Amino acid sequence: MVEAILRAVRQDGNVLIPMDPAGRVLELLLMLEDRWAQKQLGAYQLVLLTTVAYNTLEFARSHLEWMGENVGRSFDRDRHNAFNTRYLTLCHSTEELHALRPGPKVVLASFGSLEAGPSRHLFTQWASDPRNLVVLTDRTQPGSLAREVRDLSRRPPGAREPLQVAVSHRVPLEGGELRAWKEAKAAARARVVAEMEAETRAEQAAADAADKGAAAQGMDIDGVGGDDDSSGDNNGSGDGSGVEGAAAATAAATDSLLGVAQVSGAGTRAAELRRRQCLVDGFQPPSGAAAPMFDNELWEPDMTDFGEAIDAEVFGRAMQEANAVAQASLDAPIAAPEGAAAAAAAANAAAASAAAVGDIPPPTPPPPRKETPSKVVTEVREVHLRAAVHACDYEGRADGRSVRTLVAHVEPRRVILVHGTSSDTTALAEHLRTSLPGVTVDVPAAGQAVDCTSHTAMYRLQLSQDLLSRTRLRDVAGYQVGWVDGIVGLALDGEGNEVPVLLAPTPAALG
Repeated sequence: MVEAILRAVRQDGNVLIPMDPAGRVLELLLMLEDRWAQKQLGAYQLVLLTTVAYNTLEFARSHLEWMGENVGRSFDRDRHNAFNTRYLTLCHSTEELHALRPGPKVVLASFGSLEAGPSRHLFTQWASDPRNLVVLTDRTQPGSLAREVRDLSRRPPGAREPLQVAVSHRVPLEGGELRAWKEAKAAARARVVAEMEAETRAEQAAADAADKGAAAQGMDIDGVGGDDDSSGDNNGSGDGSGVEGAAAATAAATDSLLGVAQVSGAGTRAAELRRRQCLVDGFQPPSGAAAPMFDNELWEPDMTDFGEAIDAEVFGRAMQEANAVAQASLDAPIAAPEGAAAAAAAANAAAASAAAVGDIPPPTPPPPRKETPSKVVTEVREVHLRAAVHACDYEGRADGRSVRTLVAHVEPRRVILVHGTSSDTTALAEHLRTSLPGVTVDVPAAGQAVDCTSHTAMYRLQLSQDLLSRTRLRDVAGYQVGWVDGIVGLALDGEGNEVPVLLAPTPAALG
């Protein structure tokens, strides 16, 4: 692949490598960067063209621990980040690419399928030049433009049919379309303003209703309190005893204690204080207090939270200096020369100062971002494929030989082959059945369930001490190995449960 790229750029051709902006593109970038550095190919520009070019390289630079061993070792030993490229140029649009200096370019553009992105635009521009080269680094998806290009490249140049490629781009609105867009924008803005005004009116109406409800509730409370007081007074004047009289006396004592005079009409002060006469259970307001009170505790720490001693004189001097400065500023006009002339001069100076301040315009906010109306225009271009096409497998997939070798080294007891083409799956299954005799190889169809559980004739038993004492053990590779003959029976363990135990055989059993 590298030789084909160098052959194309040496004959003043451009190279287009369609790739996805993540994954294998990083390995290809490092390989090309290393080759450019070895052969000093600075005359040929190496470009990464994608809208996320900067982010791709930035994330790669900050995640070296997830890269290959060589990349991590180079950074640990020499503090050299492999993704701090020297020959690679980042471009985020085709306009930035065209702004580069003229000359042969090797461009890695998104996307690999040639269905969208800068790679599609560059393909329509470069495919008709026989000096250029298109490098396909994957199998290509069926039905994509990349698959059509790959199939078409296998034909002779004279037998290739022209490709019909649809290319979309944005153009600014003009004429009637621009007027219609402005009218629609104004209508949408007016609709938003109307909705905001309606919400404001609804909120104002809800607030007014809440205020009216609160006022009505306050008047009802006063009315109830007045009725209670009048009934208490009447009962007290009638017989001076009873529960109602006691309640009236308690209310009157509380009112006198709080120093509140009963008011007539819509006054709510008395009712409000009556509701607050006991804030905490067991709290008694002191005699002569106008309202419930708590002690005012004065906290005077000796040192700060950091262990530094607090010097009260420092704060005192600071307060005195601040008061002196404030007093001096207040006494300055008084110390000035008095008289009509001085007053007129002061007035003129104040007017001039106000005018000067008024002449200074307030800071203007930054202008809003201007929205340029545009539309998407699609045009179909007829592309004649005259450029060379080089297809290479750079997906990182394992080939058939590697898979067969790895499976044989694992020495499995059972193999299940899924997610593959019918021809590849059949060929691999036949090879495994031949090379791994006795191994079950299953090839289930799509949606077919396979029971892959394994059952073995193994049981866990405890050896009795009598049988273990009769067994002759020998050391083999660090382990003690012996042969035993016994009879399976039941015995009680330490908790009194019956467990299977291998017992020493009796002479009758051996005979």
